Amino acid sequence: MKVSISSPAKINLHLKILDKNSDGYHNLDTSFQFIDLYDFMTFEQAKDDILIDTNNSSLNAKENTIYKAAVSLQELSKKNYGAKITIKKNIPIGAGLGGGSSNAASTIMVLNKMWGLNLNQDQMMNIGRTIGADVPFFINCKNAFASGIGDIFQEKKS
Repeated sequence: MKVSISSPAKINLHLKILDKNSDGYHNLDTSFQFIDLYDFMTFEQAKDDILIDTNNSSLNAKENTIYKAAVSLQELSKKNYGAKITIKKNIPIGAGLGGGSSNAASTIMVLNKMWGLNLNQDQMMNIGRTIGADVPFFINCKNAFASGIGDIFQEKKS
């Protein structure tokens, strides 16, 4: 099985930082909007390892959100599922456009289906929260007003 998807970027139309939680995250009031900028990802089943192939040499193979998301699902399944994940990065790294969070969310959603885990959206969002504050937004798949650490949503019209 092979799945190819586009992993979108986002912008914050406004951002108000409120207070800081004990876990280091900030509570905020923001508005997330998807934009037409994408990384392109391809997922293929593999025996039992997570392999990442990328056009961006600055992505460390085991210290990125894609790998962390895949390993989280692998551990949750308690099975030796594997995947080869190819990513063509177009979203600039560290630009605040959510590229890494989008890639993690895409990984969670695709591998959930590919591996037959049958996780619902809330379960996937909870896994995403352990990887990054913006990951749940990308799993939610809708432009939204957000509060909390950016993981409590109120849908907005585009």
